[in-house]
Amino acid sequence: MLFRSERSGADITVVLDPVDGSTNFARGLAYWATSICALDADGPWCALVVNQATGVAVTAVRGGGARRGDRVLRASPVTRVADAVIGLGGLPPRHLGWKQSRVFGCCALELCEVAAGGLDGYLSPGAFHAPWDYLGGLLACSEAGASVCDADGSALVTDDPGVRRRLVAAGTPALLDALLAGQPS
Repeated sequence: MLFRSERSGADITVVLDPVDGSTNFARGLAYWATSICALDADGPWCALVVNQATGVAVTAVRGGGARRGDRVLRASPVTRVADAVIGLGGLPPRHLGWKQSRVFGCCALELCEVAAGGLDGYLSPGAFHAPWDYLGGLLACSEAGASVCDADGSALVTDDPGVRRRLVAAGTPALLDALLAGQPS
């Protein structure tokens, strides 16, 4: 969902996903979130991603870092796919040689796990994700030193509700490059 302020002089767009991981929620699985990200003319400005099943919140402010509670988040230093634990947004066409993988079904929380170093990387095998799915987690990753991109090269920061992106994220540029190299074009 996207909300734009109509107040004179305001130039903020709030991107909200009230239930990211809706299938998890509907089935009683304790891994779903509310994700909110405010965008200004320079991109993501501040974000809040709350795991509604646990109450654990991640906050991020451009230039101010990302936190889970009082803990400052730092992305994983892993550089090799063979050493990486990767979150998956679906089944990729082939295994890229990662150490282990997880499929949690909640993009915002999985990106926050990349920001926190719990996951070394994340990849989505298809262009499934709308801006409300990932913008809060994108800012958390950026502030924690992780990188996120669209595997097809499209811009991630958008308020267009019709776009979908194929996300790849990693704690290090070397791991991001390796994950991108393994993606089909």
